[in-house]
Amino acid sequence: MKKLYPRCHPYWKNEDGDTIKNNSVKGLAVSADDFLLPCCWLDMTDRDNEINGITYMRREHLKIENNDTIDDIVNSEEWKHFHRVLLEAPYDAPERCKTKCSKALPKGAGNEFR
Repeated sequence: MKKLYPRCHPYWKNEDGDTIKNNSVKGLAVSADDFLLPCCWLDMTDRDNEINGITYMRREHLKIENNDTIDDIVNSEEWKHFHRVLLEAPYDAPERCKTKCSKALPKGAGNEFR
């Protein structure tokens, strides 16, 4: 498997455990059905969400209208789990993430996190 460099995350870990800053973080996305998503590539059909194992990102309590702030959503257990999987268990990451973010180190990435 190629190395996963999640473009929605502000940093990555290399093979030596060093932190690499992502200088070109992909912005959050808002779906037509009022969900905040880590990126536009995860705005998929219900069936694709099932295939990718991320139906938990579209739970009713995570709808924007059901939260006071965006921070309430991005600091939810579901979002923490999503990012933890990307960084600590990339083999379990959604297929969409593997397709879009498994490549060589993206252009513009920093050498270390400051």
